[in-house]
Amino acid sequence: MHTEHGVSMNDRVKIFRQFLTPPLSKFHYSNRTVQGTTIQSWIRHNGDLRQIRILQATISIDTVAEFTNIETGKVTDRVPVKGDFHFNVYVFDKQSSPQRLIYITSFG
Repeated sequence: MHTEHGVSMNDRVKIFRQFLTPPLSKFHYSNRTVQGTTIQSWIRHNGDLRQIRILQATISIDTVAEFTNIETGKVTDRVPVKGDFHFNVYVFDKQSSPQRLIYITSFG
């Protein structure tokens, strides 16, 4: 794995290992869709892990990417970009942490 901003990506991934198999039986589950984004939530009011949310969204893209020559400032190529991009965003709230842990993936 590579290093970004002085932190090993392997170290960043280790942070999320604690959430691989959380005991969800003590959480209240809800599922809703808001403007095409599916939001699954697991919430409880005691314990360290208080909330898990998974947001699933698809974004359709139909645009043109332009490549510019740095020296001349002229556009050298235009490439059409079309397709659907699928994202999962995982959000973890812990009582012991002042910050939310967020993990974003894309697929398809």
